Amino acid sequence: MAIINDLPLELVQAIGTHISLSDLRSLRFTCKHFDELLAAEALATIYVNFTDGSNIRHLMQLASGRNKIHDFARKLIIRCLAPGASGLDAPQIRTDLGGTYSYPTKLVNRQIEEAAGVISEYLPTALQRFLDLEAVEWNTHGFDIPWVNTTVMHFLCSRARLCKLSIDMSRDVLSPFPDIARLSGLTHLTLIFPRAHIRVPSMFLGAAQALRNSPQLVHFHVSLQQASYTSEESANLEEMYRQMGQLRHIDTLILRIPSAASLNRVSALDALRSLKVLHIYPEDLTVDMDILWKTLQEHNIHLKSIAFNIAYMVSAFPDYLMSYSGVEELHLNNVERHWVNISNDVATLANNFFQALVEKHAITLRVLEMNLLTQEAHHWGEGIDRLYYLERLSSLVKLDID
Repeated sequence: MAIINDLPLELVQAIGTHISLSDLRSLRFTCKHFDELLAAEALATIYVNFTDGSNIRHLMQLASGRNKIHDFARKLIIRCLAPGASGLDAPQIRTDLGGTYSYPTKLVNRQIEEAAGVISEYLPTALQRFLDLEAVEWNTHGFDIPWVNTTVMHFLCSRARLCKLSIDMSRDVLSPFPDIARLSGLTHLTLIFPRAHIRVPSMFLGAAQALRNSPQLVHFHVSLQQASYTSEESANLEEMYRQMGQLRHIDTLILRIPSAASLNRVSALDALRSLKVLHIYPEDLTVDMDILWKTLQEHNIHLKSIAFNIAYMVSAFPDYLMSYSGVEELHLNNVERHWVNISNDVATLANNFFQALVEKHAITLRVLEMNLLTQEAHHWGEGIDRLYYLERLSSLVKLDID
């Protein structure tokens, strides 16, 4: 009678790629044979999490090099020390001094101080053991120990194979931020900037330099949280957009920005002829999106995946969809829960939208999400037979209309 150990090695490894991480770990623990076969898959992503005091000891184990984690890790996720987390029992203290927010410069809890000492001693050695990393996600939230940013940045800049990087700086702490201008040679970059009350204009210049240092970038995700900008910030932000417009290989662009106006009338998109994925989420409901879709149509930029707030639907969008074929995914969510403006002729707008899908994209469209989630959402498309159009989208594999 055949048993699972009789399966070909390739099949066992394939099974490992299709089960959850917890099940994968359980399967590894059944025997030494499976442990060796599935180690690469199970250890491909490693968490270095300082938000829980119980994880500090794992950092010491990583630094020791006595296990094989470093040999298999291809992705590293870093979470920094955060007061108030479950394992540290320390209050998160924030003070308002002249409109600025910061944690006290003195460590306020003995447990945090001890954890910080362990991190200071073992972090550099632990990071340097990861030789073959391809991707890093770094969340800088929490109590900032100034040298942590320097240590992590030095590590990031020394990994020759590192090509995918995400840095989330959206904490509400006024403290030293990473020197992102040192980044280079990336193909995927995500930058989530600090919250609105943290003014760090130099970071936009740092982002511009990182883009200049990564001419092969294919994926860029930027999240801005300021609603308005000083003259210095505006000039630096313009430089970041100018460098973005120089990316000749960009495929995916995800922009979470206060308003489309911050794109300088979307002139940065003019040269992005390789762009295939655009997710854009302005927060200013008064913004007119006509210019965006007209610019894309004028420059023959044919997107395959599009995401934006459906509350910003304007007549130029169906016109853009009618100008070419090949859209594969449409994510028209309303995450900000804005009301659809029913002062417009939304029936005509909806009719033109669905007609464009049927005439130009019925063969290619696989995903359609329209999550209105507003009190007046039922007015969108009222008076047209949506089912008539949806039945003609023959390639749909996912349909979500709320």
